[in-house]
Amino acid sequence: MIRFFLKMEANFRDLYDTLKAHSEQVSKWMSHLKQMKAKVDGETGFKLGSLSTWPVVSSFYHQKARQNTKNMNREEETSPKSRNSGKKNDEDTVALKIQDTKAKIKALEYNVASLLEQMDKSIPITPDKEKKSLQTVQIYDRDGYAANFVSSFTQKFQSQFIITKIQKLADIDSCKPLMILCQSRSRLQPDLDYAVEEFTNLKDLQAAIVVIHCKEEHALPQMSSKMKVSGERKYQNLSLIDVAFTEELKFYECEMNSEALKRLADFVLKKDSTSV
Repeated sequence: MIRFFLKMEANFRDLYDTLKAHSEQVSKWMSHLKQMKAKVDGETGFKLGSLSTWPVVSSFYHQKARQNTKNMNREEETSPKSRNSGKKNDEDTVALKIQDTKAKIKALEYNVASLLEQMDKSIPITPDKEKKSLQTVQIYDRDGYAANFVSSFTQKFQSQFIITKIQKLADIDSCKPLMILCQSRSRLQPDLDYAVEEFTNLKDLQAAIVVIHCKEEHALPQMSSKMKVSGERKYQNLSLIDVAFTEELKFYECEMNSEALKRLADFVLKKDSTSV
């Protein structure tokens, strides 16, 4: 197995170096083309001084020069009409070589994409890298008024968690994270008390209270719910997470929700601090 990984590492490095060198060469060609374009834009009736200045036809030019060394003197004595005809033939040859180059680049792109796909499939999946099953998160809404929030929340986190709506307290699994929804209607303290009123012992649960503020961003409270009830002993060891939600904007982007997303994820992964 070690030999296999060493061989894969060598293949990765070889392909990486090859593509990097090719990329650098392409950058040089592009710079050369830009320089030639500047000449075309800056001179009226621009005439190409030497075919060797064109990267795509340099090999063609030198090969042609070698083949016709013996006839060079005679070519210099040809008429202007003959020279113009030769230039036209060169231009046609350049156009053909460009088309051929485009086809070869297309084939190269396909080959590299296929190679990368093949290399990716060859990577073995070790047990510690296998896809872990998603964590199940329970949501409890005492009156069921937050159905739209639960739907929006589920859609937001469906790739990270499995959301389970709890209908009865007896259905709660104490081994799984539980989010108790609390709608902030008027005064925070009574709203929190109402949300957890049916629970006899929250200490036995991995629970957090999600305080839903049904307001637009400009009307959101500046102080966190945790700070507002910091003097209440029964909420000292509980996570209180503020979220902003409206029927029109749903779980919209704002500073409160950015913080909420992080804290919700940390809570589920058991990394959340109850002191915020």
